[in-house]
Amino acid sequence: MSTQTRVRTARKLHRCDRWCDECTRWVEPGDRYVEHTEFPSGDAALATNGRPVHLAECRPCAEHSGRGDLFVPVTEGTETHAQ
Repeated sequence: MSTQTRVRTARKLHRCDRWCDECTRWVEPGDRYVEHTEFPSGDAALATNGRPVHLAECRPCAEHSGRGDLFVPVTEGTETHAQ
């Protein structure tokens, strides 16, 4: 696995690292956002110094890019598995 994507809650203020429409939004403490992590030897070749690279994507950019379903909580008994 060369990448990891997960939803996080911000503890500090930081910019959205997403490049969609040149986003200028800020992720504020308490906001939910998507964290993308690329590990060395990943497909995008961002982690060239041997360390993982972390990128934050604000919720509007994630929803615009089709990742809005990541913010929907999974409740017990509703998980679906590919067959």
